[in-house]
Amino acid sequence: MLTSQNQFGQVLSRLFPFKRGLLHAYWAPNFWALYSGVDKVLTIVGVKSGIMAADNVQSGSMTSGLVQEYNHTALPSIPPGFCFLLVIFGMLPVLLSLWDQRTKVSFVRSVVLCGLTSYLFGWHVHEKAILLAIIPLALLTLNSKQDARIYLFLSTVGYYSLFPLLFTPLENMLKVLALIQSSIFSYWAFSFIYSEKSREDDTPILLQLPLLNLSESVFILGLIPLGLFNSLGFWLLNVGERLPFLPLLLTSVYCSLGIVYSWLEFYRLCLTDSEVGILSIFQSVSRFSVVGYNNHNSDVDQIPSKKIKKTKRK
Repeated sequence: MLTSQNQFGQVLSRLFPFKRGLLHAYWAPNFWALYSGVDKVLTIVGVKSGIMAADNVQSGSMTSGLVQEYNHTALPSIPPGFCFLLVIFGMLPVLLSLWDQRTKVSFVRSVVLCGLTSYLFGWHVHEKAILLAIIPLALLTLNSKQDARIYLFLSTVGYYSLFPLLFTPLENMLKVLALIQSSIFSYWAFSFIYSEKSREDDTPILLQLPLLNLSESVFILGLIPLGLFNSLGFWLLNVGERLPFLPLLLTSVYCSLGIVYSWLEFYRLCLTDSEVGILSIFQSVSRFSVVGYNNHNSDVDQIPSKKIKKTKRK
C-alpha cells in the first residue's frame, strides 16, 4: 500500500512539478525565458550602477544548470498558480471561438493554440513540448497560405530551439544537415503550392524567404550567425569558463522571441478569420440570448391564452 502511494506521489510530482522551479535547466524558449532574461539584464545593470547590492545577488543562480527553485532578483518571482491562471486565460478566447464554430479547421487551430499557450506560460516546461504545437499545425498547411506561413516560421525556430539537446560532434553535424534539408524542402514545396511569386519592392531575393515577409525572413536568417557564435565564436572568445550558460541563454531568448511572435500571429489569424472570428463569439452569445428570451416570452404568452380559451368555453 505504501509503495503504491509513493508511486502515485511520483506521478503527481511529474505531472505537476511545482517544486522543480519555473524553468528547466535549459530554459525552454517561452515567455518565462524572456522574463528571466530581462531579470538577468536588470540585475547586472543594477549591480554595475550600484543600485543593487552585490551581496544580495545570487551569482549564476538561474543559469547554473541545476533543476531547483530560484527567486528572481530584479523582477517579482512567479508562483505556480499565476502560471496556471495565465494558461487558462490564454486559452479562453480560442475555446470560446471553437464553441461557436465547431469545424475541423477551428478544432485543429484550437489544439495548436492550446498547446502553444501551455508551452509559453506553463510552469517548468520542457523544450521538447514545442512539438505539441508544431505537429498539429502541419495539418493546416494546406488549409491556407497564412497557416503555411506561420508553420514555416514556427517550425524553423522550434526545431532550432532543440539544438542544445543534441551536443555530441556527430549529432551536431546531423542536426544542422537535417534542419537545412527539411527547411529547403518545406520552403520550396509551399512556395510551389501557393505559387509564391510576389515579393516586397526593392527586397533582395536572398533576404526574403518564400511565404514570409521581410522581418520574418531576417529573423530566420539570424539563426545562422547565432549558430556560428554558439559553435565557433563562443570558444574563440574563450568565455566558456566565465559564461558557460551563454550559448543556451542566447538560443533560448532568441528563439522565444520567434515563438511568442508565432503565438500572437496565429491568434490574430484565428480571431480575425471570417470562419473562426472573435466577432462570432459575441454574435453567438447575443443570438443565444435573443433565442432564449423569445422562447421564454412564447411560453409565457401561450399559458394565459389557453386559460382564456377554457374560460370562454365555460
